[in-house]
Amino acid sequence: MPSIACDVYNCSHNTDGGCKLSFLRVEGDEADYPDETICQSYTDSTSPNVKSDIGEDEYPKEYADVDCSAENCKYNSDHVCTADRISVGDSSAYKTRDTACETFDSEDTI
Repeated sequence: MPSIACDVYNCSHNTDGGCKLSFLRVEGDEADYPDETICQSYTDSTSPNVKSDIGEDEYPKEYADVDCSAENCKYNSDHVCTADRISVGDSSAYKTRDTACETFDSEDTI
């Protein structure tokens, strides 16, 4: 399980640069670069309908399970992220499509 660093300050799960979820999903089936991935677990903190998710605490989790569909990432092992730590960005994101797994590393660089 990786630890999560989150720069997406507008996400309702972000607390002090960490993620309150114990499980999150990264998508990007055919991604070749980090900006072709997204954090599907993103929830806009300014939305009037923000609700607490299952597995969410008031404090960031030390580690989280990460389901990853980025097939070309060297850290993806059967849809499980094997990185020790992942970083989710962009700090100015206001929609899911604006987020990215910045830890993504193409298998071509192995």
